[in-house]
Amino acid sequence: MNFRIPAAWASLSLYLAATGLLALGDARAADQVVGEYESLLETAGAKRREAEKLAVNGPCKTADQCAVLNFEGLGQCTGISHKEYSLVSATAGAARTAAADYNRLAQQARAMLPASTATSSCNPSGQLWAVQCVASKCVRSEQGFWPTETAKKGR
Repeated sequence: MNFRIPAAWASLSLYLAATGLLALGDARAADQVVGEYESLLETAGAKRREAEKLAVNGPCKTADQCAVLNFEGLGQCTGISHKEYSLVSATAGAARTAAADYNRLAQQARAMLPASTATSSCNPSGQLWAVQCVASKCVRSEQGFWPTETAKKGR
């Protein structure tokens, strides 16, 4: 059987040991903190799944009927992930609310980590992109940082 311990949980356990909660024999307090952290992760994961299910990419007629939900990383920042969705879908409002709830829980989870392992902010991957409406679906269109070679030759 292969068991994997999340890096953020391991960091939290090390932090608790270093601050003396475990060393002083107060295992119940340490267990409570770890339990609260794990509960936050579970609740956040459920909220994210709910938001992603509610965020449907259609219908749309124009790009201004499309938007993007941002999902912050849990624990140690792995970046922000995105999901395109239709603002005119019946579930758009519920998707925004669930995504906001997820991000609040993600922030709470990161706040529980020791400062040496938690990041103060998560940055997007660095690529620029736009959301467009194509065939009644909201889709991401990669833009990149630099003009295309064709555009450079036109100068």
